[in-house]
Amino acid sequence: MQSTPVSSTTDDGVVPPAVPAVVPVVPSASAAASATFERRRAVGAAAEQALALYRAIFVNAPEAIAIVDTNGRYLEQNAAHLELIGYSDEELRGQTPAVHLGDTEFQTIVAELVRTGTCHRECVSRSKAGREMTIELSAFAVREADGEPVCYVGVKRDVTSEKQSAVALQHKFEELQAIYRMSNVVSRAGALEEIYNVALDELQRTVHTDRASVLLYDDARVMRFKAWRGLSAAYRRAVEGHSPWSPDDPDPQPVLIGDVRADPHLTELLPVFEREGIVAIGFIPLVSSGRLLGKFMIYFDRPHELSAPELQIAQTIASHIAFAIARKADETALRESWQAHRLLAEAGALLNSSLDVEDTLASITRLAVPAAFRNEE
Repeated sequence: MQSTPVSSTTDDGVVPPAVPAVVPVVPSASAAASATFERRRAVGAAAEQALALYRAIFVNAPEAIAIVDTNGRYLEQNAAHLELIGYSDEELRGQTPAVHLGDTEFQTIVAELVRTGTCHRECVSRSKAGREMTIELSAFAVREADGEPVCYVGVKRDVTSEKQSAVALQHKFEELQAIYRMSNVVSRAGALEEIYNVALDELQRTVHTDRASVLLYDDARVMRFKAWRGLSAAYRRAVEGHSPWSPDDPDPQPVLIGDVRADPHLTELLPVFEREGIVAIGFIPLVSSGRLLGKFMIYFDRPHELSAPELQIAQTIASHIAFAIARKADETALRESWQAHRLLAEAGALLNSSLDVEDTLASITRLAVPAAFRNEE
């Protein structure tokens, strides 16, 4: 408020002191506008600060982040995204994520985003350099106040190593289970046939073969089928006796053929493989005490490169079979040796106890071939 002096004259001509009058002051339009401007500037500064903060988060985030428009075309990516897929900003301009995910995967993601506004999944991605990886994708829509999408944001994380570790752990678990089951059957089985059957079961369970077989050398040093799964009689007749090693090979190694059609050493057997529907094979030697006993065969109906964990499991199973075969052979030799010593001892006792030669010889014959006399009885 401002004060304005007010004066008047009395009847006797005396002028009293001025009395200030109170007059209200209305703020000018320019002052109001200035206040509004200041308020807006403060709001704008806060918005700019927030925008700068969000951009710093986007640029410096360790996760790969990319923004695409409503047509799915790239608008921007951060440094982590560039490092992940290898495409520069210029190379991504006008492109969709199909450039590294493939059309089918990209369309699946688009459909889920349109339907729900979010998408969480694992995808197979291929970088510009050709590296195949598994990525974990989290994508979501950014919307206007009216709910219409403005753009889509995708956050990607390379989980290839994690997946590989999980697969390796699963292989190790399967190997331990196979070792346990093979050890159990080897320790209690009465016949080799039971061990062969369990071994074939374990091969198909852990190595995921389509077929499998066990072959051993016979007395004529020819590989003969002892057990098999999914092989026709015609196939067995055609390949019996075939081996990539000689019987005296001091250090036979596994032979793995990912595609028989590409191996010149198997040209003669190609018609046999084709009739049987076999495309990939593996020869796993059965070795005990440095001696080749036979082989494990694994078969696949399509091209297949055996992985290191798969080969390790197959060799572990093979070692158990070789041990069982050798143990059975030792048991047979020990039993025969014991029977021979028993025969000699009893024959000696008979010779010392009787002077009747014919009766003694008959008794010794009964000791040597008791089964024959039991059959006659």
